[in-house]
Amino acid sequence: MAKFCAKCGSELKEGSKFCVKCGAPVQGAPVQGMPGQGAPMQGMPGQNAQPGGMPGGYQQGAGGGTAAVKNAFPWKLVALIAVPVVLIILILVLIFGGKGYEKPIEKLEKGMNEGNVELVLEAFSPSIASSVSAYFSDDISDMFPDVEIDLEIIGKEKLAKGEMQDILTEEYDVSSSVARRVKKAYILEVELSAEDEDFGEPVVEEIPVVKLDGDWVIPISFM
Repeated sequence: MAKFCAKCGSELKEGSKFCVKCGAPVQGAPVQGMPGQGAPMQGMPGQNAQPGGMPGGYQQGAGGGTAAVKNAFPWKLVALIAVPVVLIILILVLIFGGKGYEKPIEKLEKGMNEGNVELVLEAFSPSIASSVSAYFSDDISDMFPDVEIDLEIIGKEKLAKGEMQDILTEEYDVSSSVARRVKKAYILEVELSAEDEDFGEPVVEEIPVVKLDGDWVIPISFM
């Protein structure tokens, strides 16, 4: 009895497993697998292939992969750059900002030599500026005509925070209201001299300087 292809309707030859016209398998005939079916093709994952692996069992190893490895952040380079920068900042602080306690003495010396009352008053705490200004005339250059005053710091003592307030109030008559606001304090030994015979021998004064409201000032009137 003749058989016909279920797909295209062509007459099938007896014993055919596939339609010679369209290639469809004949119903009821055993169908063999495609050549090589059941064995992994070259380059395709086999039974031993790991999930996520490359075709053919090729795995991207730590040293043999073709993908680019993400570069680590260059911490060593940053450290090499940062160290010199920090050193430069420290040097600048030491040169320009490390001796702020000397500024009141520098202002006092410059103000006296230039006859600048305002600059002299900047060296003192605002709370005693009025008493200091009473000591000077409007033109203080008249007090030291043709004389160059030299104020040299020859010694210093930094006061500890625990004893700072007591020393300032008891030994230097700094008011309690001012002493409580002091952040840092030094006792300076300042030598006052001038190249003039009439001026006399150099005089050494103990002058306290304090950091008050962000500025270094002299908190007492020693004039």
